[in-house]
Amino acid sequence: MRTLSWESYFSETMDGIVANDAKNISIRANDLGWLGASGDRSNLTTGIIAKGGTTGVIMGNHVKDPLTDGIFVTGAGTDVTVEANTIDVVFAGNLSSSQDGIDVQTGAVALVMGNTVNVPAVASGIITKAAAGVQLFNAGGATVVIGNTITNPISGIVSRGNGYDIKNNTVIGR
Repeated sequence: MRTLSWESYFSETMDGIVANDAKNISIRANDLGWLGASGDRSNLTTGIIAKGGTTGVIMGNHVKDPLTDGIFVTGAGTDVTVEANTIDVVFAGNLSSSQDGIDVQTGAVALVMGNTVNVPAVASGIITKAAAGVQLFNAGGATVVIGNTITNPISGIVSRGNGYDIKNNTVIGR
């Protein structure tokens, strides 16, 4: 894991891991996040991105304080399993866009299974804005969301599109 801070050499925002048109990739057991002072804005834009026809597994990763999404899966031909990841949205506070724990969009297909998305009940100095624990926005119809635990989001699971299988998830409100 790279420690991000305003004083570090890499002071601009950045994505943690980006897989673009990667076939049979395995993204496992990575720790991606922000270790700045409580109340500081995170420099991690998105923890993990899979796009452009990427296939494979995103498993067992820990993403802390993304400005936008913990895990973002997008694009026709992208087909990944997103399993057993933990996304903690503590004090990132991106006011210009929503934060989603896991966001699957634009024709991508994903099996989203056994993930945990945590949002604190009380945000710190900067407003935490976790729009959805899991968002499906015109994702591929074969997308399945099963057995995830989502705590304190604005919306637990948001479905914008057709043909998804959403079952056995736990959403715990404020």
